[in-house]
Amino acid sequence: MNRRLLALFSLLLIGAVALITMNSASISAAQDSTPAATAEATAQTFTLLNLNTATADDFLTIPDMNNRMVREFMEYRPYVSIAQFRQEIGKYVDDTQVAAWEKYLYVPVQVDDSDAATLMQIPGVTEDIANQLISARPFGSNDAFLTKLGTLLTADQVAYAKYYIDGLDMSATLEATAEVAATAQPFTLFNLNTASADDFLTIPDMNNRMVREFMEYRPYVSIAQFRQEIGKYVDDTQVAAWEKYVYVPVQVDDSDAATLMQIPGVTEDIANQLISARPFGSNDAFLTKLGTLLTADQVEYAQNYLEAAQ
Repeated sequence: MNRRLLALFSLLLIGAVALITMNSASISAAQDSTPAATAEATAQTFTLLNLNTATADDFLTIPDMNNRMVREFMEYRPYVSIAQFRQEIGKYVDDTQVAAWEKYLYVPVQVDDSDAATLMQIPGVTEDIANQLISARPFGSNDAFLTKLGTLLTADQVAYAKYYIDGLDMSATLEATAEVAATAQPFTLFNLNTASADDFLTIPDMNNRMVREFMEYRPYVSIAQFRQEIGKYVDDTQVAAWEKYVYVPVQVDDSDAATLMQIPGVTEDIANQLISARPFGSNDAFLTKLGTLLTADQVEYAQNYLEAAQ
């Protein structure tokens, strides 16, 4: 009898432990899969240029733009996908320059027609979310699309997503925030070598596991290192999406071209000119040289990317 009771007690104990383990795993998975809220989402000013409606003067505000390429940008209108932009403009410049210009532009999202890559212009929309949105079609209206998006992203992200959607008039909102944008552009990127776990968790589609991986490979000495190490866990599209929120500090006498090109306005050609001008010996000397290649505003903003002098 005692043996039977002992066996029954053992089975009950094993079952209880298994139940606790399953519940803990479920809670952990839920925490890791919850879309991360972006602290800046409500205050962030939308400054991207609509590829189908921007003027030539608008395009000329983009770093490293010229009149010839402005004509090419406008020649291929209307753009129906971001892939079309990459393909057509890629006939004239390399992929690095296309990607650099793309940071300042967007193709309006058509809720029932845009492909996954075009949907992924919206911050927080991963390839998986884009495919979920495509599977949920037809929406029939922008409001229906936004309602579905609200089940996949945070409220702040959905509010920001409205700027990308074709047919939504956001001019009143843009005018209300124009005065803020006219002042100094805030620097919100995270230093990959010093940011905290809580900082990283504010990045869209981040989770605790990837925060650990981000911190595991410190110190980062180049942006290529970040791409290579994090690319072991996610695809190139996700790496590129996260890269918009982080940077590797620039060491003026050591950083490679790709790392220098994190600085807005620094093309591959400019990066190579900077490398050829080494050694600088100080951040000030580097910035002086940079001032011969970029505008004063760009040089001032570039200071945010530099490794602090020791």
